[in-house]
Amino acid sequence: MKRPGFLDPKHLRFVGLACVGLAMSGLVVGAKRDVGSRTEQAWQIRSERLRDLGRSTNLLFLAEASRVDSLLQRLRTELRAQGFWNRPGILDALNLEEDDRWEVEGRRLLALLRRGRQEIDDVDPLELVVAGQSGLSMLRVDGVHGLASPPVPDSREREGLAKALWYADEIRRAVESGGRRVERGDPTFERVEDAEIPSLRVAIGLNEPGELVQGAIVATVRLDGLARRLAALAGAGLEAEIVTPDGRRLGSPSAEAAVEPRLASLAARVLGTGEAPGIFEADGRLVLGIPLAHADGRPAHLLALLETAAPPQGFPAWRSTAWPGVLCLAALISAVAVWALLRRRREDLLPGPAIKTGTREACPVGTAEVTSSDGIRFEPFVLREWLSDVRSCLERDAAIRGLALDLRCERSLPDTLESDPAWLGGLLVAMGREALDATADERLCFEVLEDVGQTVRFELTVAGGPVEPVDSMEIVASRLGGRFESGEEGHMALILEGAFARNT
Repeated sequence: MKRPGFLDPKHLRFVGLACVGLAMSGLVVGAKRDVGSRTEQAWQIRSERLRDLGRSTNLLFLAEASRVDSLLQRLRTELRAQGFWNRPGILDALNLEEDDRWEVEGRRLLALLRRGRQEIDDVDPLELVVAGQSGLSMLRVDGVHGLASPPVPDSREREGLAKALWYADEIRRAVESGGRRVERGDPTFERVEDAEIPSLRVAIGLNEPGELVQGAIVATVRLDGLARRLAALAGAGLEAEIVTPDGRRLGSPSAEAAVEPRLASLAARVLGTGEAPGIFEADGRLVLGIPLAHADGRPAHLLALLETAAPPQGFPAWRSTAWPGVLCLAALISAVAVWALLRRRREDLLPGPAIKTGTREACPVGTAEVTSSDGIRFEPFVLREWLSDVRSCLERDAAIRGLALDLRCERSLPDTLESDPAWLGGLLVAMGREALDATADERLCFEVLEDVGQTVRFELTVAGGPVEPVDSMEIVASRLGGRFESGEEGHMALILEGAFARNT
């Protein structure tokens, strides 16, 4: 079946422009998908790093709490084994420099508390509070004044400190539990000299249930050490902080632990969801908030905020890849291709030169020079030599399609023909290609005949659908002084009138 206009240069240019546009569009779509895939992969990698750090944070917090719990439980066991922590007046005697009534027992008790305080650097101070028949008494061991706490000789001051410690909620719960579990208070900021230090009070009861004399061991744990260890655990590209629910940072001691609006906003966003910890983006950063909890599941009223830079999106994501350079190069190549196609299209608006140019490239017949304004020059040439060149071109096109060419020429034809050999040869090749595209048979018949009135006929006969000249072929034929005849199906003829006029 014939494909009308398939070889028309104008249609081929439209196809070329469409191919350039489709190629450029496909490149842009591919670049967009590639950048999106890279961004999603970077998001997943950074999110997984945050989750890994979150799991490590929970383990670190539980490990630190377990160290303190083990220390308090061991001290309780050793103090009860000594058997004189509940002796009346022993703690008051240790607070008096000149009182040596409990010299031996006091040294043993102090040595035990000092060793316990030295085991964990973050425990400062370690306190012992007892409520007996003589009232409340306490003993404190800290690291500010060496291995021993400063003596408190004033009885009223000692009683006030003991009451403040005894009536704390976590101390009361520890005493009531009878040493069965370790109790913790809420995180607080205590002023020490000119700095506020975040701390957490942990206590365990010394007495057994039902004993008359009650007491507790109290460890004040500094939380800034935990915050520093977590920051060191984060590694490059990650930031980890422990904050309170109201947005105060547990880092290095500062003059004033002020509420930071950004941390307060992030903490409210994490605690307000009521769901499992999730990763969200805030201020160009990926944030994972983890509410910390103790080993028994009770909330610690602390929050771990883990952050990393969010992967770039939009134009920054494109700029970080090689795609901008690739697209610019592709756009430049496309612009050159479009310019070349459009420029060639302007040249091809005149059908004659288009056919002539294409024919000379495919079949170099004739050697006529272009001298006239329309590029056509009439001159005599040897007919059969010229037909041999045309035949070789058509046979090559037929062989590409797997067809055979049958070219016949009357013996009575004159030896010379007067026309433009290049233009006429190109026109015959174009006719042959149209017929080759339209035939359904394996053979194409091409005849050269002499008609009446010194007229030459170039007839094409094919089996199959209709074969007709395209518009540009008719224009060239008219400039050569000829016309087309295609009345019958499968038949097309080029008629040149008076082509043998000068050979008579």
